Amino acid sequence: LPDRVRQQTEGWAAAHPDAEVRSAEVIGPEPELLDLVMERYREAVEGDLRMNCDSCVYRIALPGFEDKVGLPQQPHFHPDDDGHHHDGHHHGHHHGGHAHAR
Repeated sequence: LPDRVRQQTEGWAAAHPDAEVRSAEVIGPEPELLDLVMERYREAVEGDLRMNCDSCVYRIALPGFEDKVGLPQQPHFHPDDDGHHHDGHHHGHHHGGHAHAR
């Protein structure tokens, strides 16, 4: 499998010479990887499912978003939106208990 991934990567890189493509070595049984997998497992078992992204503003204190760490994620798409566009202007709207600015 690692050889096949490397070959596919090289093929894609050859077809896209304008993109810099690198292949990493296979990740071995590193303690840090085990810790991360176990942390995600505990989150899943305990029902604390979040975006699987360690650079998410709800998980990590990123500059300008520090107040979002630990909060429930808020979707950027609402299925019940009417689909109208705002063409650069915004107004507040409300969805059953939580308000958003669009």
